[in-house]
Amino acid sequence: MHEKLTGSGLFDAETSQQLIADLGRLGDFEHPLVDDEPFDRVTYRVIDWCRAHPEPAQHEHNPDLRR
Repeated sequence: MHEKLTGSGLFDAETSQQLIADLGRLGDFEHPLVDDEPFDRVTYRVIDWCRAHPEPAQHEHNPDLRR
């Protein structure tokens, strides 16, 4: 998600920096968030990206990803 959103060139520098900070904070599983704002901001950026890229995104299998 980080690469797709921040590497798209869709967002200005300030929005990209906020997005990087939010994604970093959301990825800190040792200190879970209880605040909705970072989740909301990332959700809005995902919606913006999807509207700008309506074609389906290819899924690349990652054998190192564990559930």
